[in-house]
Amino acid sequence: MFYFVWRATRPDGKMPLVGDHDDGRVHLLSRYGSWKKDEARHIMAAGGALFSWRPEWRHASSEEGREEAWWYWPQKTSAPAAGAAMEPRSAAYPDSGFFVMRSGGDFLLVRCGPAGLRGGGSHDHCDHLAVEISMAGIPVLVDPGCYIYTADIEARALFRSTASHNAVRVDEAEQNGFDKVNLFAMEERTFSETLRWESDAERDVFEGRHHGYERLESGLLHARKIVFDKRRGMFAWKDVL
Repeated sequence: MFYFVWRATRPDGKMPLVGDHDDGRVHLLSRYGSWKKDEARHIMAAGGALFSWRPEWRHASSEEGREEAWWYWPQKTSAPAAGAAMEPRSAAYPDSGFFVMRSGGDFLLVRCGPAGLRGGGSHDHCDHLAVEISMAGIPVLVDPGCYIYTADIEARALFRSTASHNAVRVDEAEQNGFDKVNLFAMEERTFSETLRWESDAERDVFEGRHHGYERLESGLLHARKIVFDKRRGMFAWKDVL
């Protein structure tokens, strides 16, 4: 889990807000980032305390997170001298549907996987094959997250929609089926597939497709190919319908 958080955190230290973020807390023992919903570095401090302060996690953690970790594990937070900073590498998590391309300050996350709750999709959005991109450490294309739940059902539906994500929309249709009343349900229609994943020191390649538009009169499949040239710091992709 800590490796995933480390690799999926953007170069600016914040997490892409993919889908809902039901991140309630029982105890807040520090002021980490004033509890910003896209802040993840406090989690790395807990990982460092639990797993012998791996140098990469210590460098990725925040001061507030280290303070909170002390309250839980004071005997484990007198960390040894930190080793050299390590950069997270590109990684694939096909079972959950996340693929991360990264090198230095360049970062891309693409979503291609199953709906949650075995197809029930309670916290899912219409974000299949959508991307989030940072260049030179600066977020360029972002996922807006969920904004709100029951207090505004119109806003809830808007932020779950295909149009709110860096994805392709066909005939103004949604990728998956949902309505404004059932705030925590989504009918899976995409059944996303990963067709290719390659990663080495020079480039990453991802190819995936989803079936969410096959039900339309056009009967389209949407496929997306993304290539990350790490030497040139360039992302390129092609959409095929």
